[in-house]
Amino acid sequence: MRSLPICLLTLLLILPSVHAGNPLLARTRTDSPRATMESFYSAMEDYRIGKETGDEARIARIDDAVHCLDLSDIPALSRQQIGETAAIYLKEALDRITLPKWDSLPQAATGTTLPPKCKIDNSEITLQLITTGDRTGEYLFSAETVARAREFYQRVKEFPYKNPKAGGAGYMEPWAERTLPAWASINTFGLTRWQWIGIGIFILLALAMRRIVMNLARIALMFTKATHTPGLGELVEQLSGPAGLLTTALAWQVAIHGLDVQGSILTFFNQIFQILLFTALTWIAYRVVGIAEERFRTSKEFETDPQFIKLMGRIAKTGVLILGILLCLQNLGVEVVSLLATLGIGGLAVALAAKDSLANFFGSLMIMLDRPFRVGDWIVVGGSEGTVEDIGFRSTRVRTAYNSVITIPNADIASMKIDNLNLRKAHRIQTTVRLTYDTPPAKISPFVEGVRKIVTEHPLTQKGSANITFEGCGPSSLDVSVSFFFDISDWNSELMERQKIFLQIMELAQSMDLKFVHT
Repeated sequence: MRSLPICLLTLLLILPSVHAGNPLLARTRTDSPRATMESFYSAMEDYRIGKETGDEARIARIDDAVHCLDLSDIPALSRQQIGETAAIYLKEALDRITLPKWDSLPQAATGTTLPPKCKIDNSEITLQLITTGDRTGEYLFSAETVARAREFYQRVKEFPYKNPKAGGAGYMEPWAERTLPAWASINTFGLTRWQWIGIGIFILLALAMRRIVMNLARIALMFTKATHTPGLGELVEQLSGPAGLLTTALAWQVAIHGLDVQGSILTFFNQIFQILLFTALTWIAYRVVGIAEERFRTSKEFETDPQFIKLMGRIAKTGVLILGILLCLQNLGVEVVSLLATLGIGGLAVALAAKDSLANFFGSLMIMLDRPFRVGDWIVVGGSEGTVEDIGFRSTRVRTAYNSVITIPNADIASMKIDNLNLRKAHRIQTTVRLTYDTPPAKISPFVEGVRKIVTEHPLTQKGSANITFEGCGPSSLDVSVSFFFDISDWNSELMERQKIFLQIMELAQSMDLKFVHT
């Protein structure tokens, strides 16, 4: 074990020398026109050899060549692809013209002032000093050179390589340009005619594939119904639409690469692909969250408040949409981090303006976590009383006994005293039956016993809680106090059972020829 630190130290000491001695690991230098040209040529020579031998490490060296190009004018979405194509065209063009010796190109040296621009002899290919951005001070193939790389190649493609044994970058023109008639290669609106025809064919194929996916989904849905697998059937039904869109997006990407689309048209088509792709993926994630929400809400294995699951589902869906939009913007070349930072600066004012909404949102979370009431509970809160109909992000809706709806902000509910009548272990009923003063005293005791019998024999009353007594002589009546408890949790059921008891009390009074006082 003591030798392990020694081995690690030795490895750390020899790694720099290995790095320096291996051309595949050498860092690209761009501090002068000569250094950039040498770096570019070294990388592209390795790339050419890698293409001939199948050496993936050498093929990957094209990234170092791309590092020598000014791609600042190209959207990030297509930067790598356009950079690789431009590097290949430049290598193919440079190997067909007489290049100056590397020694004649300006290089960085003490006391030497380098020119801001350096043009390669016998060409319009230019190396330019970068004066702005992250790569300030580097010499790169100019943005104009990158944009015209294909043009430079087209001008000299009929010329032989200056070094036939080690020339070019293994580039081969698309088969269509080599085999199709001349009219098909005529450029129209940035693309050749054969490319426009190919795009039309791919669009038709994409629509056909989407239809095939939808039909397969329909067949799978029929199969799940026949095999009594509703969960799988719901998944297939919900994902068939986004799956069709995803198929269209992938077919579009195949068309982009298969038809050798380049330049600004490539950037535009790549943007379409990214929008279609992330729309489909976000749609799929949104549907999956909805299915999971429904499954948790209806499952008997999870004793979770359905409203809490509903709220979490809303939060998850909102998160999916926001994440999908941010990822799409990131892949479209928008600096999302900078955008979020910019929004964060102005977000303070927005947060202050929306503090009530945020307070209501956190209030709804507290309601879901503390669960002082659920949908369907009869509550008394802030002087309002009624049945809870919905618990939302911002407010809770309560339907009153008058059938009106009261909307109460969740932030207010979170700080109020809540009387949940549904959580009572027993519901107390208390009232006074007022008999007229002409009631014979001999009938009062039988009446009291009759009421007690009605209450105690009811199947939903607590038997030991009945308290039926002759309370005394009131200002205008003989008062009989009636007090008992119901073992009922549902408010509507309580009203119905209370009605039955009171009707029986009225029938008892009528059978004994007793009358109530009119108030």
